[in-house]
Amino acid sequence: EGKTFVPMAVTVIIALISWPIIELIVLIKLGGAMGMLPLLLLLVGMAVVGGLVLRQQGLAVARRTMEQLSRHEPPVESMLDGIGLSLAGLLFLVPGLISDVAGLVLLIPQVRRPLVARLFGLASVRWEAFGAGRRSTGRDARRGRDDFGRDGAASPDSRPADGVVIEGE
Repeated sequence: EGKTFVPMAVTVIIALISWPIIELIVLIKLGGAMGMLPLLLLLVGMAVVGGLVLRQQGLAVARRTMEQLSRHEPPVESMLDGIGLSLAGLLFLVPGLISDVAGLVLLIPQVRRPLVARLFGLASVRWEAFGAGRRSTGRDARRGRDDFGRDGAASPDSRPADGVVIEGE
């Protein structure tokens, strides 16, 4: 575990330092080829598109996730889409053409889903881990536990053996 941490940290630091440098080099070369005003318009246009994508897709993914949850379906695909689309929108907002192209690539579902799943190690997620297929009754009858894993939780129809009971509304 300790061996993989250092190279990964070094890789991330190198990527964070080199990305803006490479973006600057591309912008300078492209600015020289197409002119400063068209390049500026292209960058502003991509930032506007990124903002619109973030707004529209974020709401759509949230709605789809809620619909899936109400049907007791795993919202894994929706969540992966949300992560990928948010990343795409963020890449559009970062000035630079490389980040804009990366954002465009992330808008393609066939690329986005496997990439995000691999990035987060979610290639196979079991919905049972989230409690699907079991209605919450406050008690897990098989193990004598409540929904929070506590032993000996009282069932809804049981009465306390002793003590004061306070009646309320």
